[in-house]
Amino acid sequence: MSCPDCFQGTVHEGTPTGRVAKIHALPTYIAEPEDGSKMNGIVVIISDAFGWTLPNTRILADEMAREGNFLVYLPDFMNGHAIPTSFIDVVPKLMYSTGWKSWFCKPYYFFRLLAGFIPFFLRNRIPRTHPTIRSYFEAIRAHEAVNCPLGVAGYCWGGNHATQLAHGDVSKQGRPIVDAVFAAHPGFMKIPQDIEGVRIPYSLAVGEEDSNLSMKSVAVVKGVLAEKKREVRSEVVIYEGARHGFAIREGAKLGEFNPRRDVLVPDDIRVQAAGHIGKREKNPPN
Repeated sequence: MSCPDCFQGTVHEGTPTGRVAKIHALPTYIAEPEDGSKMNGIVVIISDAFGWTLPNTRILADEMAREGNFLVYLPDFMNGHAIPTSFIDVVPKLMYSTGWKSWFCKPYYFFRLLAGFIPFFLRNRIPRTHPTIRSYFEAIRAHEAVNCPLGVAGYCWGGNHATQLAHGDVSKQGRPIVDAVFAAHPGFMKIPQDIEGVRIPYSLAVGEEDSNLSMKSVAVVKGVLAEKKREVRSEVVIYEGARHGFAIREGAKLGEFNPRRDVLVPDDIRVQAAGHIGKREKNPPN
């Protein structure tokens, strides 16, 4: 299930500082620790519907690399079929604009949305894209992450894939494909089934006003994870007043996208994600 908040928000100011290369056949944005810094592990970001080119996500990758000393990969798991960044303003114009002139424009925005969303959903269904994502992680585990921790941070569409990776599948080398998972406002979730399979340290960030993952569903998630507390470390962090999509597309300034936020959520999210992944598996569950 998707919602209007999946496709709106703010494009953050700033210039990404990483580089682009092909990693295991996929175009990948790469952010590295500062010169001379010891690498604490590898983090692969699975993006939201706006894909690997959204400046917000690339800037987040840079910050994770710089502040957590991670090597961060942000691959194009959508094969070039993400929602274009230019669409980020279309939903508000369709749903929230007022005045008689707006009614003449709404049919245009409606059909523009259909032209972008229908191909996205057809090409990026979770069952269709997950095998590619799993293969990428298996390749990273077999090569770049043979002797270091491997974490995943997934957002919205990517949060669903990240949650599936938390199910503890084992690589050909006999190790879990990933060591720690962070998911922010995952979409298209099946509750409780997707959470019942969690076997890897798992951190969930969700907005209090998420229309995709309701507080009733979050309560079920908490209950399932609580039953696993002796087996696997987990946490659920609820961000007061935040909506679906907040972790990537919340305003870069207070009052943008969600005027009821009283803190800059992306900063909090970065700390939660990096802190959780940095703990890895070396500490036993409480």
